Amino acid sequence: MADLAADAGASRWTLARCMSWCWDLEPALPPVLDRHHSLTFDGTYLAHGWCLLVLADARSRPLAVHWCDSESRASYRALFHGMPAPDALTCDGDRGCLAQVKVSWPGTRAQHCLAQRLTRVRDPQGAAS
Repeated sequence: MADLAADAGASRWTLARCMSWCWDLEPALPPVLDRHHSLTFDGTYLAHGWCLLVLADARSRPLAVHWCDSESRASYRALFHGMPAPDALTCDGDRGCLAQVKVSWPGTRAQHCLAQRLTRVRDPQGAAS
């Protein structure tokens, strides 16, 4: 940030003050009213123990996000809340996710993501490959 401030001809503190409004922005996605045939879910862990859960449509456009400290049923409940039930959900196979799908969207089929499956491939002796 010091380099950016120097390029702008300002002090680091002046630049930080000028940009402080950016930290007050809360990105929001519009409510999802249409039912989607299939949705994809994944969570990613970030620094300081934060986890971002993302629910996306078939074109990988995010429809819902939820910040949490872990992938739990309560976190999935919050993510799925208000979302029309899809016919199918592709996910990483997390037990909490699968359990909450049965509660939030009883008729939805859940399938495991192929990429997630391939990372868990085992050899005949049972050792991870």
